Amino acid sequence: MFSVLLLAASRSLGTEKEIIYPEASIRTQIQKFVADHFTQSASRFQIEWLQKIPQVRLLSQPDRVEVTSTGGNSWWGNRVVRITFYRRGRALRSIYVSLKIRVYREVWITRRNIRPGEPISPQWLLRREAEITELTDVPFTLTPEESWIARHHIAAHKILLERDVRQPFLVQKGHHLNIEYCTGGVRIKLQVLALQNGGRGELIWVKNTENRKRLRVKVIGPSLAVVP
Repeated sequence: MFSVLLLAASRSLGTEKEIIYPEASIRTQIQKFVADHFTQSASRFQIEWLQKIPQVRLLSQPDRVEVTSTGGNSWWGNRVVRITFYRRGRALRSIYVSLKIRVYREVWITRRNIRPGEPISPQWLLRREAEITELTDVPFTLTPEESWIARHHIAAHKILLERDVRQPFLVQKGHHLNIEYCTGGVRIKLQVLALQNGGRGELIWVKNTENRKRLRVKVIGPSLAVVP
């Protein structure tokens, strides 16, 4: 009778055998979590584990494991992920794991030095896979054409970045251009003076030479812009 009461008391206190959650399962869950963020990407990744995954002891078998990321929105470089174990909607325990996500993708590499303002020729570039983990800007991904211009000096054997190139100026500072805008349902064309250089799609300042009013316009063609 006493042993029956003791067993009932143990069950009422929720005494359960302690389990150790497999480290391999935690590692697999983290790898899947990271992989899900690269499914629509042309990049591939490699996880570098910066610490040993701590041993997880639980009083009951979890029915759900959730992996989340702490920190910024970038999906490469040093990261900390949180793994939370749940049972019946209640969190049993959370652990944190530090890792580094190395990212690789095909990029354009310069074969030689390119001077500021020089048109970028495809023959000066090499296409190959490289690690972009430590880059501070986005690699240039479009097909290089003669219409792309170097914004500044670009060294040889360097990954070409979006900030390194621009399209040719379709509007020159100090030159006149035509702009179009609508007012009261009426389309108006006006000739103005460019206060800045501008490529296709760029916003620049112009000045109405009649009333000296400044306008912000969007370049859409050679010596042509619209008021956005």
